[in-house]
Amino acid sequence: MDLADVARNFEDAANRRNTVRLRERGWLPRLTGYAGWGSVHAAKVLARATGNGFDLGTQFK
Repeated sequence: MDLADVARNFEDAANRRNTVRLRERGWLPRLTGYAGWGSVHAAKVLARATGNGFDLGTQFK
């Protein structure tokens, strides 16, 4: 196993633990869409997933 594999496994495990902790604290994923491209047969859309510290649906209640 190469050093890059060890580093990737470590980073994946840390991301899994952090995701669980942040969701327990109320953080939710938020998708931001970008313009895409395509043709008559297919379309490609780009998006970025970011953490959002509050629920947008309940912030004004």
